[in-house]
Formats: sequence, C-alpha cells, structure tokens
Amino acid sequence: LLVRHLVLPNGLAGTERIMRFLAGLSPDTYVNVMAQYRPCYRAHEHPLLARRPTREEFAEALRLARAAGLRRLDGYC
Repeated sequence: LLVRHLVLPNGLAGTERIMRFLAGLSPDTYVNVMAQYRPCYRAHEHPLLARRPTREEFAEALRLARAAGLRRLDGYC
C-alpha cells in the first residue's frame, strides 16, 4: 500500500488525523508526504488556500507522521 499525502497550507489537509489513521492500519504503511500544492484557478478566493505550504508546515507534516509511529516515509518539497 502506498499513500500519497498532499500537505496543504494552514493544516487544511488534516495531516495529524490522517497519519494516526494510517499508523493504526500499519506502522509500515508507505507514505509519500508531498508539498507540491500550488494555488491555481480560483484558490485566491479562499484565503486559507491562497498560498503554498511553508517549509515549516512540510516539516511539521513529517514530524506528525513520525510521531504517529509511521516508519516508511518519503518527503518531497
């Protein structure tokens, strides 16, 4: 099983909850954490989505995955 998780700005992806769920399935679930979100089209109409995730938000997503107990992580900025 490979899960790809797209980090969104302002915690909108629900990363902590998702990582806990995945770790509950198996701590060996392979998770690809991605920071490639780019605001397009009408994203500027939604202030919380109108920017790219920061490096700090991406690092926090990886930290949350590890804290949940996941062991097989890839992270791409």
